[in-house]
Amino acid sequence: MTSWFNGLCLLTCWLPNIYVPSGQSVPGSEPDITGKTFLHTGLMYNITSAPNVNIGGQIKSVWVGNVVGGGSVVNGMAFDRASAADYDAWEQLGNNGWVWNNLLPYFKKSTTFTPPSAENVKAWGTTYDVSYYGATGPIQASFPEFEYPAITTIWATYKAQGVLLPEEHALGNSVGAYWTPTALRPKAQTRSDAKNCYHDPVESRSNLVLATGKTVNEILFDQGLLTGYKAKGVRYVSRKDNSVQQVYASKEVIVAAGSVFTPHLLQLSGIGPKDVLNAAGVRNMATPNPLSGLDPAFNASAWAQYNANRTGPITQAHGSSLGFLSLQTISDNYQSIISTIKNQNARTYLPSVYADSKLLAGFNKQRDTIADLHSRTDAAVAEFPTVAFGVAISSLQRLLSRGTVTSTH
Repeated sequence: MTSWFNGLCLLTCWLPNIYVPSGQSVPGSEPDITGKTFLHTGLMYNITSAPNVNIGGQIKSVWVGNVVGGGSVVNGMAFDRASAADYDAWEQLGNNGWVWNNLLPYFKKSTTFTPPSAENVKAWGTTYDVSYYGATGPIQASFPEFEYPAITTIWATYKAQGVLLPEEHALGNSVGAYWTPTALRPKAQTRSDAKNCYHDPVESRSNLVLATGKTVNEILFDQGLLTGYKAKGVRYVSRKDNSVQQVYASKEVIVAAGSVFTPHLLQLSGIGPKDVLNAAGVRNMATPNPLSGLDPAFNASAWAQYNANRTGPITQAHGSSLGFLSLQTISDNYQSIISTIKNQNARTYLPSVYADSKLLAGFNKQRDTIADLHSRTDAAVAEFPTVAFGVAISSLQRLLSRGTVTSTH
């Protein structure tokens, strides 16, 4: 249902939400929105959390991409990095070599960076440093040709509050408010994702097979006297006819099923814990804003602009700037918060699986590292996407809560 001509994707009515940054439906089709987030729920697994007693027993959706390309096909397209301190903390937890200086060359290798246009820089003050990105990598990192006017008010507030404003976050100092590129193909103004940037260019290789419509339900192992367990293949079930097949590896098996399905698959394969085997708000927004697309006339005009020259609101996904703020910036009580973290008895709130002394020791090590990062000004405690649709979004970083993924069948 897509046609490719001179590098541009000519999109039909049912598909553009995936590829166009705004996620808005073309005129005449049914909009798929939840607030502004335009969730592609048809491309996600229909799974939920267990009831959470700490929020009144609520059950929340767990968003996991169910599509070739995974989350990169359905996410908000923000293309940002954490601070160097966050990556260095990985090594402090025992992952030798996993530090900022070792990872940066691969971050750069993965991208082709296209700077914002001169008009963009003049109008919005966008800043960047091209030296911290690549020039020949598979993922396209660029900037849309549009920003909503309310962004200027948000930035003015950051400046008035004395928030740090680094010119480029990708050099390892991602604390403050700053501009970020989007996973966006600059000419077509369409999404750049794992499928169209990694898989599609090499899909004709004879040694590459993409098997869709299959559910892997077990990793197959060999057990050696000296080597222990070694994965040798997987067993999967066809979603079409429920037939079961096995496939074996000549070298190695790589499990990359995400944070939910990786532990799920490991548990189904016998690896895991032994005992487991919004209030109404008032919106007063500048015009246009991300919800302007609900107006048929505006939506038609925006799509006409996009189809004609790939400019306008349709090129804008979820903002091109972020605030990553340290705990000291957010709260005057940061020292008290850190002290509380350090003095908590973790066993009083962790799941029962943490009765295992080794697991508990690992968590305590993580907690000490997190407390240290929270005390610093070179590591952020929360993300604040700069969005122009009348709500303030925040996402806490390095949470101390822990849950479990438990396979029941």
